[in-house]
Amino acid sequence: MAAAIAVISAMPVSSQATAANGHSDKSLHMYSHALRALVELRQQVLAEERADS
Repeated sequence: MAAAIAVISAMPVSSQATAANGHSDKSLHMYSHALRALVELRQQVLAEERADS
């Protein structure tokens, strides 16, 4: 982590913003993917519960 901070600190401010935006985009993509997977899992569980009723 310290190495990443050192590299980012050495970047020009515009590059730092680009790196931060890239990280935010990646985090948002990962969060969205995880949320979709949870929604699909919930749908499967509900469908199984209906089938068992």
